[in-house]
Amino acid sequence: MKQNVLTGSDHLPTLTSYLHSNDVKRILLVTGKRSYSDSSARSLLKPYLNGFQVTRFHEFDHNPKIEDVVKGIEAFKGDNCQAFIAVGGGSVMDMAKLINAYQDYHGNILEGVRNNLTGPCLTPLIALPTTSGSGSEATHFAVVYIDGQKYSVASDLLLPNYAFLVPEFTHSANSYLTAVTGMDALTQAIESFWSVNSTEESKVYSKEALGSLWKHLPRAVQENDAKDRRVVMEAAHLAGKAINIAKTTAAHAISYSFTSYHDIPHGHAVALTIPFFCGYNSQVSDIDCNDVRGADYVRDILSEIQCILGEDDLEKALNSFIRSLGLNLTIPESPGGVELDIERILGKINVQRMKNNPRFVQIDDLRANLQKVILTH
Repeated sequence: MKQNVLTGSDHLPTLTSYLHSNDVKRILLVTGKRSYSDSSARSLLKPYLNGFQVTRFHEFDHNPKIEDVVKGIEAFKGDNCQAFIAVGGGSVMDMAKLINAYQDYHGNILEGVRNNLTGPCLTPLIALPTTSGSGSEATHFAVVYIDGQKYSVASDLLLPNYAFLVPEFTHSANSYLTAVTGMDALTQAIESFWSVNSTEESKVYSKEALGSLWKHLPRAVQENDAKDRRVVMEAAHLAGKAINIAKTTAAHAISYSFTSYHDIPHGHAVALTIPFFCGYNSQVSDIDCNDVRGADYVRDILSEIQCILGEDDLEKALNSFIRSLGLNLTIPESPGGVELDIERILGKINVQRMKNNPRFVQIDDLRANLQKVILTH
């Protein structure tokens, strides 16, 4: 499905026109609990939603649960809604996609999720991100939790019909939120570039996103400059388009445990290991190469990243870059101790994401890195 993408608040009248052209009168508005108001999205969107019956759905966890999806479906059907508008971060986008995927699904929803089956997704879905990070408005997958276990639903039908990139929505984000969401986008740009699934198209998106984020993210964090925030939002969308094709790799594969066990926000969690994997993947050999294009190809990709960033030592450069955003690259051990932390993290690796990494990752190498990331008291 081709997606329409417009950047800037001056394009918001198109949102109203699109709804009218599809004869929409009743909307399910999926938002975060506070971000809808805090981001100024409520006030900016109000004139464009006048005349529509709007049902707002925001009572769900940051990590969407299947029970929340069912509640969303009930809200959608209860008010006979005819379109979705998702305004928020990645979890909000995922929730809207999931409600759309299963509001007209005729089987058991739990089994549908487990078997990656969806309904026809014929209802218009409009996405307006309030953060510059997840790129979820540009992807065809969504995450949901069933009994604490994470599932990823993927289908071309999940891609939103329209994405409106409104940089003003990000202006009120504090420096930490700007840094962590930006690091999610930067890591996606790097990982999609070296992913074993990368294509010539995805690499175009990755390169543009990477160059823009490297230059503009620090100023967006440190100076809250409007121009930099606009560039960062556009770059995050490009990174989303890149992972929509190539998917993420090792840094994302291991990040989920940092969030689950140490309550580290996702963008900060991926930042903890992306410098290590830059160094690790650059040492790929014919023996441990996981990309059918060969070790030389992978090394060339790493060299290309060096050229884009203007850096000779990617691991060192990324460590400095991340610290310049105000993010720590270490976390304290939990009460159970470092060894328990490491084993829990290793036991919760997303295997599918790890398979996308261009170099096979040895557990002992990963364990040694985690020893540096987790500090003893």
